[in-house]
Amino acid sequence: HRFGRSVPTFTDRSSALRALGFEPVPGAEWTWTEDSETPDNPASPAVLIAAIRVRSWPGVGA
Repeated sequence: HRFGRSVPTFTDRSSALRALGFEPVPGAEWTWTEDSETPDNPASPAVLIAAIRVRSWPGVGA
């Protein structure tokens, strides 16, 4: 899921996961990795990649 040029809030991230049919595993924490939009170009804008362990959201298909 792409959020555009702003850093998404916790609520934004949770809503995106739910829309994709997932929820964070209880106790899981977000981790962040920085990458570049254009590999091997030091002038390229930074891209933040967030990750968290997830499970299927119980509300899906109910």
